[in-house]
Amino acid sequence: MHAETQRKDTDLTKPEATNGDIGWHAGRFLVGRQEIGASDPGFAQAIRDAHESHQRPRCLCTPEGVEMYIARYGSDHIVKRMPDTGHCHASQCSSFEPPASWSGLAPLIGHAIREDPRTGETQLKVDFSLSQRAARQGNSDAHCDARESRAASSAGATRMSLGCLLQYLWDQAELTRWHAGFAGKRTWSTVRRMLLHAAESKQVRGQALLTHLFIPESFSVERREEIDARRLAHWNQLRRARRPRPLMLLIAELKDLMPGRFGYQAVVKHMPDQAWVLQEPLFRRLERRFQTELTLWSSSPELRQLMIGAFWVSEAGVPTLESLSLMPVTPEWLPVEDRQDLNLLHELLTARRSFIKSQRYRLPRTAPSASAILTDTGRSPIPLYIDRSTSQDQPSALGCTGTTLHGGSDGWCWRLSSGTMPTLPSANPCFRQT
Repeated sequence: MHAETQRKDTDLTKPEATNGDIGWHAGRFLVGRQEIGASDPGFAQAIRDAHESHQRPRCLCTPEGVEMYIARYGSDHIVKRMPDTGHCHASQCSSFEPPASWSGLAPLIGHAIREDPRTGETQLKVDFSLSQRAARQGNSDAHCDARESRAASSAGATRMSLGCLLQYLWDQAELTRWHAGFAGKRTWSTVRRMLLHAAESKQVRGQALLTHLFIPESFSVERREEIDARRLAHWNQLRRARRPRPLMLLIAELKDLMPGRFGYQAVVKHMPDQAWVLQEPLFRRLERRFQTELTLWSSSPELRQLMIGAFWVSEAGVPTLESLSLMPVTPEWLPVEDRQDLNLLHELLTARRSFIKSQRYRLPRTAPSASAILTDTGRSPIPLYIDRSTSQDQPSALGCTGTTLHGGSDGWCWRLSSGTMPTLPSANPCFRQT
């Protein structure tokens, strides 16, 4: 888990702290005895020297500072967050990360996700194969859906499914973070760039994740030939490979699912001339296990449907999907769980709030998990929970009492059986966008 000194969304407006209630010196670091910012002249040399002398800088987003570490990538050096310290940073700091216990991330840390501060590499343990030989026919999408992993979550999940990997990359790319300055600036080109950046330094089954990742480029009529040439060059290594046939991972926006001449076809955005083959058994499992996601997508025209799938390329150059997982997102690319989740996001976006969208990973829907975390309320973020208990007479699964959790602390709660959504916690007036 990490955050770099500069946000990956470099073309987007960032919030600025205005007083000590919000942050101490957000965006600045103590390197040795020198206080310096990432945009200051000499910063690159300062962290290079600190890396050579084995010093660890401190992020000055809080009065006491938070220890960071420096990783080297080729000739570059990057200041990164120490593992499991994201919650120690101020909520508006780019290194801030909500406590893992507020989402479904906690069971994966230290097991499926292991970061080495010495190298900056993150090892990911997954429960799917990257070669066709090891794939088990009839069970190729068995690990894609968090709702089907109740046993794994209760015992402490130790591996990531396809769906978990997509959610993890979404978090790492900071696509779950939002403030009003991002409106209208997250194009597919930006999303793709951020995802590829997030996949750097990630290892899956001892191999670099980037070598197995395919994310379509933004389609352009003028650049169609050069885009197609890059794609074919990327796929040729798969097409010519002998068994065990290697698999690649597709991340794309799904446009349509339809019957083909043989089996079914998936059509994705930005690749209008290329259909993706999936056999009927996989399509039927997709309909069954992702009924909620498909129904939400069809009933909400504004939503996008993201997909991640493992695929191979035939000698004829046709891509065939071996497994598949889906994740609905808003037009702002924020993940959505269900209609109530969508209603809360709409309220947050309309009110121009700053927040982080939380994700369940492998947690079942009945397990407590924050829907979002407000980051514009001051130094302390506030988790927002949705209690889906079906009756007011039934004890709250989250311990909701009115609009708060049991004891009046630890977050805001909307109990659906009570009806109307309660008023959201107020934003700190000192927090502003620049």
